[in-house]
Amino acid sequence: MKKLIFIIQILFVIGFYNSCSVLDDSPCGVYETYNYYRIGKEIFDTTGGVFYTYLDGNTRIFQYSELIEHICPEEHIKSKFTVKFLDDTITSVSVRANISWHSLYQDDIVMKKNAYIFEGSGETGLQQAFGKEPAWCVPTLEIYFPTKGNYHADSLFYFSKLVSVSIMLDYRKL
Repeated sequence: MKKLIFIIQILFVIGFYNSCSVLDDSPCGVYETYNYYRIGKEIFDTTGGVFYTYLDGNTRIFQYSELIEHICPEEHIKSKFTVKFLDDTITSVSVRANISWHSLYQDDIVMKKNAYIFEGSGETGLQQAFGKEPAWCVPTLEIYFPTKGNYHADSLFYFSKLVSVSIMLDYRKL
């Protein structure tokens, strides 16, 4: 009899945890994941409008960014940015990341270097700016270094050192 009660209790607990989504009273919709990941030659993919490069004085900047729309502003966006290099001899290269919205707001993500990998993550709230209206944001990842003289030399240097770039956002749709 004790075994039967124990089994019923286990089934009850399993059933309760599986039904938590039924108890979700959030005004937000389904969970979404934006996952931008490029490796090898895909790093220079300009067809989707996500990749862009420019010079700021003597600094070459390679930028990855994309507009994400229809976000539920009542729950925070969880973000993770990762840049991997071939080795840790990339002392002149820096990485920065942010999430911007409404053209006036920006949440800077701290990027930490561990050997040849730069990583950063955070949570961003949009409710103050959007209220209950559908929100949008632009996650941006920038890799920058002193120019080697021209776009061709900068691209060769960049491509010879970089392994992959990744931007990941977890959020709920509205």
